[in-house]
Amino acid sequence: MRLIAGSLAGLAVLVLAGYLVGARLAERQVVIDARHFSALLAHGLVGPHLTPELLAGDPQAVAELNRVINERLVPRTSLRRVKVWSPDGRILYSDDRREVGKVFPLSSTQRSVFRTGTATAEVSDLSGDESTFERKFGRRLLETYTLVRAQNGQRALFETYMSYDQIREQREAVFGTLLLLAVAGAVLFACFQVGLARINLRWVRRRQRELDEQARAVSERARQRLARDLHDGTVQDLVGTSYVVDGALQAVRGRDLRQAERLLDGAADSVRNSIQSLRTVMIEVYPRTFHDRGLSAALTDLALPLRTRGVETLVAVGVDHELSPETSEAVYRAAQEAVRNVMKHARATTVRICVEPAGDRVLLLVTDDGIGMPPRIDGSPEGHLGLSGLADLAAERRGCLEIWAAPGRGTHLRLEMQR
Repeated sequence: MRLIAGSLAGLAVLVLAGYLVGARLAERQVVIDARHFSALLAHGLVGPHLTPELLAGDPQAVAELNRVINERLVPRTSLRRVKVWSPDGRILYSDDRREVGKVFPLSSTQRSVFRTGTATAEVSDLSGDESTFERKFGRRLLETYTLVRAQNGQRALFETYMSYDQIREQREAVFGTLLLLAVAGAVLFACFQVGLARINLRWVRRRQRELDEQARAVSERARQRLARDLHDGTVQDLVGTSYVVDGALQAVRGRDLRQAERLLDGAADSVRNSIQSLRTVMIEVYPRTFHDRGLSAALTDLALPLRTRGVETLVAVGVDHELSPETSEAVYRAAQEAVRNVMKHARATTVRICVEPAGDRVLLLVTDDGIGMPPRIDGSPEGHLGLSGLADLAAERRGCLEIWAAPGRGTHLRLEMQR
C-alpha cells in the first residue's frame, strides 16, 4: 500500500507539472496566434482604411472604420478594442471616441515595434493610464502591436485588445486532456502495481519459507554438532577423569601416594582439556565472546587441544581487528573445521594456522604433515560440516577455497575471502 500510495503521489506531481508546462505552452501558442491575427488585420483589413482623412479625424472615414471593426470583427472574433498610435504617442484612432487625440508616453514595447517593425503580443494587466477604458473587459487582456503605414506613408502603430478567454479555454482544454490521461494512467498504473505487488509478495513468502527451512537445517546441524562435540569430547573426558579420580582415591586409601599423585596429575590434565573443549563450545554458542577477544586469541584457544595431544602447533595472525566481525567469524569457522579434520584424520605432528592480508582480501592457510586426506571426508555421515560446508562458507564471502592433499604428505588448505 505504501508503494502504491507513493507511486500515485509521484504520478500526481507529474500531472501537476505537466499541467503547468502545458498551460504555459498553451498561453504561448495563443499569444503567437494573436500576433499573427493582428498582423493580418493590420495589413489586410485596417491598413487600407488608414487614409489621410481618417488620420485627420474625418467623421465619415472614422465611421467607415468603426463599421468594419464593430460589425465585422468584434462580433465574430475575440477582439475587444482597437487603437492606432502615432510615433509621438498620440492616439490617432480608437473605437472609443473618448480616447482619440490623447497623448501617452510610449511603452518600451511600443517603441521597440516602431524601431524594429516586428509585431509583438503579450498578456497585459491593464495597469497603464492608456488602458483605463479597457478595464471593463476584465482584469487581463491579450494586447498586440503591429506596425502599419497609412496611404500617405505615415508610420502608425496598430494596437488590439483581445479577450483573455481564449487562453483560459486553451488551459482548460490542456487540463481536461491531462486529467483524462492522468485518470487512465493512474488506473492502469494501480492495476500494474497491485499485480506486481502480489507477485513480489508471493516471491517474498516463498523466499521466507526457504530461508526458514535453511535456518532450521543450520540450527539442527549446529545442535547435532554441539551435542556430538560435547559427547565425544568433554563428556568422555569427564567420565575418564572420574575413573582416574576414583583410582587416585583408592591409592590414597592404600597409602600409595606416588600412584595417587600420578593419577591426580592425569586427572588435572583431563580437566584442563575439558575446560578447553567447553571454551571452544562457548565460542560456538556465543560468538560475541569471540568478537570481544579477537581472532588471534580465538585461534590460539582453538590450537590448545592439538598442543595437549603433543602436536606442535603454530598460530600466526597478521591481520585481526582490521577484519569485519562477519569475516573474522568466517575465518574462525573455517580454521575450526580444518583443525577438527586434523584431529580426527590427519595423525599429524605439526600444524600451522596462518591468517595473512592479501590486498583487500584475507588469506587463511592451514597445513599439516599428516597422512593426507582420506576418501569421502566431505561426506561425513555424522553430519559433520565437511569440506562442502567450507566451500559454501567461501561462496558466501565471495571467496575461494583450495585444498591440496596426498597420502603421506599432509594436507594444505587455502581459503581466500573478502575482508
